[in-house]
Amino acid sequence: MRGHVIRRTAILCALAIGGSPTAPALAQGAAGRDLAGIADEQEILRRQLQRLKLTMEALIPRLEAEGRTHALELLRQGLVFLEERSADAGSLTLDELMDRAREGVQSGQAMRSLESQERIISGLERLLAILLDRQSLETLQESIEELRELRRELEQLSSREAAIQRGTEELRQASATPEQQALEAALSEMLERQRELLAQNEELGRDSGLFELEAIERQLDELLRRQQVDRAVLESWSPPEREPLAQAREPLAAARKSATQAERLRQAAQLLREGAGSAAQASPSEPLDELKSRLETAAEREERHQRASGDDAARQAAEALRASAGELRRAGSDAAARQAAASAMEERAGALEEEAARLEASAAEERAAASAELERASEGDSPAARAAAQARTALERAAEASRPADAARAAEEAQSALDRALEELGQLGPALSASQEDQARASERLERSLEGLEAGARESGAQARQSLERAAGAMREASRAARGEDAAAAARAAAEAEAELQRAREGLARAREEGRARASTAPLAGEQRELASRAAQAREDASRAELAEDSGAQSQRALEEAREAMERAAGELEAGKSASAAGSQRQAIEALQRARSAASSGVRPSSDAQRQAAEQLAQEQRRVEKELLELATRERERKESKAAPSLERAASSAEQAGEALGEGDLEEAEEHEERVQREVQEALRELNEEEESYQRLRQEELLFRIAEEVSTLLEGHRKAMEETRAVDAAREPGQQPSRAQRLALRRISKDEGALGARSGEIAAAIAAEQSVVFAQMMREIRQDLERIARDLDETGDYQTGSRVQALQQDTEESITWVLEALKQEQRDRQRQAQEQQQGQQPQQGQRGQNKPRLVPDVAELKLLRRMEVETLDRLDQLLFLQIEGDDFGDVQRLAERHERTSELFKRFRERLGIPEPAASGPEAEVQKP
Repeated sequence: MRGHVIRRTAILCALAIGGSPTAPALAQGAAGRDLAGIADEQEILRRQLQRLKLTMEALIPRLEAEGRTHALELLRQGLVFLEERSADAGSLTLDELMDRAREGVQSGQAMRSLESQERIISGLERLLAILLDRQSLETLQESIEELRELRRELEQLSSREAAIQRGTEELRQASATPEQQALEAALSEMLERQRELLAQNEELGRDSGLFELEAIERQLDELLRRQQVDRAVLESWSPPEREPLAQAREPLAAARKSATQAERLRQAAQLLREGAGSAAQASPSEPLDELKSRLETAAEREERHQRASGDDAARQAAEALRASAGELRRAGSDAAARQAAASAMEERAGALEEEAARLEASAAEERAAASAELERASEGDSPAARAAAQARTALERAAEASRPADAARAAEEAQSALDRALEELGQLGPALSASQEDQARASERLERSLEGLEAGARESGAQARQSLERAAGAMREASRAARGEDAAAAARAAAEAEAELQRAREGLARAREEGRARASTAPLAGEQRELASRAAQAREDASRAELAEDSGAQSQRALEEAREAMERAAGELEAGKSASAAGSQRQAIEALQRARSAASSGVRPSSDAQRQAAEQLAQEQRRVEKELLELATRERERKESKAAPSLERAASSAEQAGEALGEGDLEEAEEHEERVQREVQEALRELNEEEESYQRLRQEELLFRIAEEVSTLLEGHRKAMEETRAVDAAREPGQQPSRAQRLALRRISKDEGALGARSGEIAAAIAAEQSVVFAQMMREIRQDLERIARDLDETGDYQTGSRVQALQQDTEESITWVLEALKQEQRDRQRQAQEQQQGQQPQQGQRGQNKPRLVPDVAELKLLRRMEVETLDRLDQLLFLQIEGDDFGDVQRLAERHERTSELFKRFRERLGIPEPAASGPEAEVQKP
């Protein structure tokens, strides 16, 4: 319905102000009825807007629950806009504007209503842009320019901070004593030499296969360790040990049950005795409601337990409690009846206690039977024996317990311990079987890894591979035996596998020794020992250098660590353990870096010139700090700013660096300066990401607008095509058009020419976004439309025949291609945006560009291919028609299009770095010498 009401209002307004004074009254009546209809439609639109507002408000809780923060923010922005009273809308909300438009129509003030409806359309377009998260191109470009300006200023500050860093470094070097400078230079040289030795070792290890051999050897050591554990467990495992534990479980469970039942009966008996005493002592007028309630509650509890478990003790307790509660209720205030009920409660309590005593005696007998079984099972030091001893200890506590409740808990502990032991022992066989199967697979993986090495083909390597293969077979045999609970066979197979692993390890050691001999690591080990001696000498030099107390101690400790790591690396190189040596060499590098850092610390300016230089650096650092704070403030004021925290941290570090420079602490100043640069780079990264986001939004909005323009262009061209066909159908063949037809053709020509001019504007806009294929396509559409316009007017002698219509059809097809490609790109961008919201990575080519292309290269190449295929198809059609005469205009147009397509592809190939294809066919033959 967009624009429908406003168009009707505009027509009626024109009739009202431009109609003839002789217009019949009937027309005025019709206009009045139309105005009334417009007023009704305007009211319908207002109600729809109110429903939209209510729907938006109702969506807020749902979006909050789903955590869709971005959609929630857009919805809230839309609601704020609906309540906004902007100057452009005459300080009225959209709802109020619709009321004013309706009132204007009803009162006959059509012009006033027309103005209100124009503002309403503008407001609705703005609301749609908010909800669709579409911003204006102007706003987006302003944000991009603002970000670029911030980035330029921040890059300048980064350059100035780098200059301060260089100045501080130069000042620190100049302020150091000759001994410090010499020590620092020596440490730097040693550090560089250690890095060279590490690189040589890594290259030698990779080339000789020592790295891989050592890795296999480490994995084999771990495999052997696990196999030793499994073998020890299998040797101590005895599945028959579970039998005494299982036999002890039955009497133990019975003892626990009897003890629990006895405790239940004693609790019920105690409640009955307490109730009997209360009933006997109470006066006839005193109510016994509380006592009756307690008895009934206890009876209900016992009844529930009896229904759930079928416990006979619970049934007895429930019956006694329920009967006592009933007698008290019937007795009422009758003293004699109360005494009789009390006596009955005493008798019932006694009966329950007798049954409880019987159950306790039974529990004691069953515990004794279980204890005897557990005593036999607890001999030895196996897992089953330890579990039996633990359960027997709990049973002893149950026998010594003075209260039935304590005895019941101790019996429960004993049964739980026994159940855990039985479960663990039952799972031991499957667990050992699975472990041995895993060991077998690991052994086979090592065998395959060794097979892929050169060392695996030599005699020692082949022996190791065979041992690994046999070990895997023995492990699988152990796995099968453990699964069948044949502990002896499983232990023998596991021991055999362990022996084969030992032999494989010996073979690997021989293979590594052979590899070391071939790799000649001895010279490298010698150079490493020499560097260790230099580290020891550097430690002595550090002790004599005029370093600050803390710095000297730190430097000496670090150098001692470096020397030890170097000595260790030399020994490992001599043993052919290149990988282990590489680890030690890296530790030496870290220690040397700490030593150099400590040696360079504690340096302060000593001369007046040096102190003046430090003060100048401090002043420049303060200026940088001030400008960083100003940038941070500007960032805070920007909407959706991300870089402000990084800028504030950079300013804080700059302040600390300035203070350190002012105090002459050059080492601390360098640390803070480094942090300033890190935070500045982080802020630059955040600004770049934000700019990329704005660029994408700008491209999406531009893509949307261009697609709308192309859609309008297609609609206008199709209308011109229909009108051209209509004129051509009305013309007599071979006759000149009539005056009316000429006027119609001039108008169509003018429309097509205007569409051609608009195509040129679209082409220029697309070309500005570096989308060369789409731009070229639009230029060709412009040229075709201009040619059609010439052919339709007097310049082309008012042509309307098949040639012009064919050209119009070709143009329609080209516009459709462009529109389809643009729509597809819109869909792709929407899909990528959804994937990004779901945490997926955006596709390659959509990130890392400061200004992403309007359409990606793949879309342009697809359109380019389509253009070339269509050109060839058109050429085939012309050849099929066997063109006669001298009119080769279509052929020339196709040739020009082909040439432009080839040129576009060449430009693509050069930009993407694709080499030019080699010549083939007759041309290649001519080029041959």
